[in-house]
Amino acid sequence: MGTGLGQNADICVDTFVEAMRRTLSDEDRPKLDRPEVRAGLEPLGAAVFDIAVGPAQTRADDATDREFWTWVGEVARWMEAMEAWRQDLVEAFAETSPSRGALHDLADRVREAEPPPPPPRRAPRSLTGLIR
Repeated sequence: MGTGLGQNADICVDTFVEAMRRTLSDEDRPKLDRPEVRAGLEPLGAAVFDIAVGPAQTRADDATDREFWTWVGEVARWMEAMEAWRQDLVEAFAETSPSRGALHDLADRVREAEPPPPPPRRAPRSLTGLIR
């Protein structure tokens, strides 16, 4: 897996220089280390960077980032369970009968409410995505 593009074109320029190095003879490869040669290749690397971060569409879906989308699904299910539990508690408070003893009745209703599950695991630390 790659390290990402970063905030500027440096990775693209370096990758372009190394790709060019593979096409040269052993004798000519050191020429790529000259500042004037690198300066000539920088616009090409910058163009690749601009394409990747500009008009290209990056997407993360189940095919590229299954772990992330599985986690999103876990969070959604947990939120639904938390909302159901919250609604049970709201209903318990609303229907507490003062004639029976409000605290006793409320305690019974709260005990009857289905407890929510524990929160999902921590979110994945990165996405892979795909440039289309």
